[in-house]
Amino acid sequence: MLIDGFEDSEKGQLWPALYRSMVRGYEEFCLLAALERPAISGMFVAIELIFTAFWLDRCNEDAVRQCERLLYWLAANRDALTI
Repeated sequence: MLIDGFEDSEKGQLWPALYRSMVRGYEEFCLLAALERPAISGMFVAIELIFTAFWLDRCNEDAVRQCERLLYWLAANRDALTI
């Protein structure tokens, strides 16, 4: 889910709404505390860093570059992803 379509401008514009929908769906089962909500975007960054380390360990340069592009995209779109 993290990397599918983020570089496609049309799909990339849909990401923030998908992200918010996912969080709303989660909160139907378990409400997030006030401090947890803003931390979610940081968790996505942490997950992507784990993937980056995984691909670095396997010397997959293409996957590492894809992870890097996603990290920059997440940073550039942080406000749109903030809930």
